[in-house]
Amino acid sequence: MLNAADGMKLPMRILAITLLCTAGLALTGCKTTKKVEITEPIATKEYTRPLPPGVNPLRKVENPAVYRRLLEQTYSPNDPLLVEAAKRAAEWFRKPSAKGFFPVAGVSFDRAQASVDALVEILKGNPSQSQYIAGVMDRFDLYESVGWDGSGEVLFTGYCAMDFDASRTRSSEFNFPLYTRPADLVVDEKTGKVIGQRVGKTTRPYPTRREIEESGMLAGTELVWVRSPLDAYFIQVNGSAKLWLEDGSIMYLGYSGTNGRPYTGLGATMIKRGIVDPSRVGLPFIKDYYRAHPQEVLDMIRENDRYVFFTAYESSKWPAGSLGYRVTEKRTIATDKDVFPRGGAVIVDTRIPTFGRTFQPFTQLMFDQDTGGAIKAPGRGDLYMGEGAAAGLIAGRQYQEGRLYYLFLKESPLQADASGSEAPMNLNR
Repeated sequence: MLNAADGMKLPMRILAITLLCTAGLALTGCKTTKKVEITEPIATKEYTRPLPPGVNPLRKVENPAVYRRLLEQTYSPNDPLLVEAAKRAAEWFRKPSAKGFFPVAGVSFDRAQASVDALVEILKGNPSQSQYIAGVMDRFDLYESVGWDGSGEVLFTGYCAMDFDASRTRSSEFNFPLYTRPADLVVDEKTGKVIGQRVGKTTRPYPTRREIEESGMLAGTELVWVRSPLDAYFIQVNGSAKLWLEDGSIMYLGYSGTNGRPYTGLGATMIKRGIVDPSRVGLPFIKDYYRAHPQEVLDMIRENDRYVFFTAYESSKWPAGSLGYRVTEKRTIATDKDVFPRGGAVIVDTRIPTFGRTFQPFTQLMFDQDTGGAIKAPGRGDLYMGEGAAAGLIAGRQYQEGRLYYLFLKESPLQADASGSEAPMNLNR
């Protein structure tokens, strides 16, 4: 049971960002949470609306003026972060397991890999702006996400890496565990999707968060201990954390799988129960409410059936995205990998917050290197904003509509026929 004293034990180094989940905000399985100011038109849109059967999430952009404008705005000479993200994408395509994730959206593995390799070569050549535009337009086709309703509209949120205090051993101060991946968790070797829990020679759905926590079934597999169930929950929602351990060392915690259950945000539950207005939900409110009502908050946390397991990462590989490679500040995007081809080059055209109360245009060449349990359908994307408090301030306010584009090498008519891709449909019908 929790008591008032437990409620006061919140982390010293938690980022001062407005975290966590409105009903419309998607918290990824490996993402920082966030609170945003929501206008009514945005709040009522179904950004996570699934695609109808047979609909391709991508459609070719035929307007060369749009294509040229995007390339003009994404030209970024000598940007080491861009080259770094591109090289990591290319490395992932060389893994034997990568081929098993294709085709997706009518894009074959060979075309996706060749597209990234070709773009890496263009970037390595340190082209002038005119060379960059000509080289990309000559060799690549541009495809746009159909968005949440067929209009091309995509909601972009943001995430970042967080810090917490923790201990390798249980104590009265650090009394809430984060677990390693359990041995009885069965996943599809090709896709990584959770199949369930192994029971003898059969499998069944893996237990929910509430069942895991109330039964103590994972005792003995604790990786690390944190101060409160709220800390543990924030880390699970984020999927990674930098842990300042009691012995003076640092642990870089990373995502190692989930129980495969559906995700429900804590903020969404609070809103549903009438505890808080969507415009007020965020870390300050949740901390205050937890101090006053720790058992009630724990009960609401357990309404989220999704449970995340962890492993320790080397600092050079942290924070890692769903491809198993380190994500890159403002060059990595998370999307739904059941919808979009992973690893590819994308152009994001939206706005991001400044350190004031304004927003600035953000048209950026990025790579699709991450995913999350709540980043669903072609109408959602999550932008990695980096590490630390400054990144947290930006990620916490990121909630803007925009457009999402993919770059793939041009195909011959014969190749296009052989791909078997479905034509995009009008989702407004």
